[in-house]
Amino acid sequence: MARTTGSEDMTPSRPIRLLICDDSVFMRMAIRTVCDAHPDIEIIGEAEDGEDAIRAVKELSPDIVTMDISMPGLDGVAATTEIAQTHDVPIIILSSLTERRSALAERLMEVGAVDVIWKSASLMDIDIDGIANTILEKILFWGRHHAPATDDNDIRAKPSEDELKALQSRIDSSDSSHTFLLISMGAGSQDSVTALFGQLGNHCPPIIIQPNVPQSCLDGFIRYLRKRASVPVMIAQDGQNLENGHIYCAFASAGLALESLEEGTFSFCISKGVRSPDLQLSWLHQTLVAIGARPLTIVLSGASVETCSNILNTSQNNAVIVETPATCPQAQAAAHISHKFSHSIECPAGTIGALMRTL
Repeated sequence: MARTTGSEDMTPSRPIRLLICDDSVFMRMAIRTVCDAHPDIEIIGEAEDGEDAIRAVKELSPDIVTMDISMPGLDGVAATTEIAQTHDVPIIILSSLTERRSALAERLMEVGAVDVIWKSASLMDIDIDGIANTILEKILFWGRHHAPATDDNDIRAKPSEDELKALQSRIDSSDSSHTFLLISMGAGSQDSVTALFGQLGNHCPPIIIQPNVPQSCLDGFIRYLRKRASVPVMIAQDGQNLENGHIYCAFASAGLALESLEEGTFSFCISKGVRSPDLQLSWLHQTLVAIGARPLTIVLSGASVETCSNILNTSQNNAVIVETPATCPQAQAAAHISHKFSHSIECPAGTIGALMRTL
């Protein structure tokens, strides 16, 4: 039976509401111990099996669920499949299976999970301290999922034709040729992924994403993008040529810049000019401008404030599209750009996605 704890506070500042599903009392206590002390997480209930988890999701409306795979009765895969069909809630799988991890992760993503935490097959061997940070990082990242909805502002709604033309006119006046799209995004942007990338065609300019994502969540984030994007999602690498109709995830730690090989052909390269991960996106912007390409920069929920501050130094008179801060679960960077940069243009995710499909 699901046990309810905590409040029903639904204000935007409330903590992430977590439901724990595991047949092991030890694991439920361990996850509770890890999460109880964090001010941004509220454990609202526990479930002991898959059927209990399905009932608890319906009753409690959690922001995130941790789900064990191996449970008596309805297992975690079956429960995740059923929950995903009726509820838009991110589910993190806890798995003690050690073989064929990649294939299992793909299967779990297909049925509706967003990420996986791997644990020892034996409860006696589980190093809860060793995976505590991973548990926290994944819950915090994926739990900041639902943007605050308002009755008159659907963040995924498509703009009218007149609204889209007006936006295109404002961007064109910034003298940006849109050879590339540079996107900074992180926690909370998961809600907008389908609206942004789900209907792109192979004619769209190359899209370079710098994810502000914890290291432990990168694999899940890439899988999430690949499942929902209509174009290929690649991990940016030294020597890789950029193509239209492709998304490239440029991790800050890679220290990448861009070079022009010949007219109309660009490639990633390692650059010693990137001394800090926070400079990665602004350095990409700077090197693009230096080789004659004027990129369009887009700032979404969860973007790094430091990264976006550096973008201001290289954007000059080019437009920067900012996801409307009021609809961002993590709005610090979007609000910073909107406030500090006179050429910023605020748009909901649906409008940004519609614009991207016209470039």
